[in-house]
Amino acid sequence: MGPARAASAERRRRVNGLAAASYARSMVPRGRGQGIRAAGWSVAGGLLATAGGHFGGHLSIARKVGSRDVALAGSPSRPPVPAPVA
Repeated sequence: MGPARAASAERRRRVNGLAAASYARSMVPRGRGQGIRAAGWSVAGGLLATAGGHFGGHLSIARKVGSRDVALAGSPSRPPVPAPVA
């Protein structure tokens, strides 16, 4: 994986971590009965999860970091995945 792909993967990991932290943070105001504040944290987590999904899709589609990539076919750590049957 080149430096650009590694940076994209790291960005995705960070955004997904922030999404999980936002969801977890929403539990504190929920326990205190502060529903609007909890909803704000949940919405932030959802938006961050959406951004993480976008970055993951970018990695798999645009950067070809996926199990069906020809460059990964000979990788000993990943068995080859058969092509989809039409």
